[in-house]
Amino acid sequence: MDCALALVARGRPMTIVCDVLGVARSNLYVRAHRLANWTDRRRNRRLREDGELVAEITTKGRRVAVLRLSAGVDDGQSAP
Repeated sequence: MDCALALVARGRPMTIVCDVLGVARSNLYVRAHRLANWTDRRRNRRLREDGELVAEITTKGRRVAVLRLSAGVDDGQSAP
């Protein structure tokens, strides 16, 4: 994908680059037109300490803890 982005950035036609390299044109288009300040939020999340997770699971129960983790709730309040 990086090679395809580089070729398109240098002015090669996107359709030909995608056909030759076998990448999806829709995916290449999205990546080529991203804003300069875009960041992948999956890599920038704050990891919690194991002690916090164990304490939350034992005090609130496994289901509530899993729901809070999947919803991204990070404060000390209880989940709705």
